[in-house]
Amino acid sequence: MIIIGCNHVNNFIVPDYNIWGSVRRWKQYGHFVNKKSILVVPPEYATFSKKMIRKVWKGKYETYDTEERLPGLESYKTIYDCFKNVGLVSIFWAYQAGASKISIVGMDGYTFYKKKDLKSKLHSQHCTGKGQTDGQTYGIGKKKDNYYRKRLKGLHKYGKEKYGFEFKILTPTVFKKYYNSRILDIG
Repeated sequence: MIIIGCNHVNNFIVPDYNIWGSVRRWKQYGHFVNKKSILVVPPEYATFSKKMIRKVWKGKYETYDTEERLPGLESYKTIYDCFKNVGLVSIFWAYQAGASKISIVGMDGYTFYKKKDLKSKLHSQHCTGKGQTDGQTYGIGKKKDNYYRKRLKGLHKYGKEKYGFEFKILTPTVFKKYYNSRILDIG
């Protein structure tokens, strides 16, 4: 099993690869990358500069980019523009890296919890912070979830057609079509 962490990952998980897509999150949480992980960042032209990386990371790192796009999304300049979500980039990366099975944990979506639960901080959008931690309105979160749902649909089809298997989300999610509750027996 190979574990891929996206952006900041809690300390109890040491991913084999830690893929980053957000400069904002890198500046805030980059110093938490476990030294045992292989750091993967966008190429320099996609806003991750070598200087910015070296401020907090002295170890070896890789860049990830690809000319390949999902059918219908060929016009985007980078894979990060194409997906706008590091989780989706990581799924694509895993397919291209030769994965034989992709299981996703923690891709719950921005509107998995009700607006009132986020406002009262009973639940949180991210593992860091309380309540609505994305810094945008609940309505924007709904739009993001719909956007990612469309990208997941294309990615799901791509994986099945090109690699012969589909990814599955193992933890409760707003993306119910891709959720397999039987594996972990939750939700």
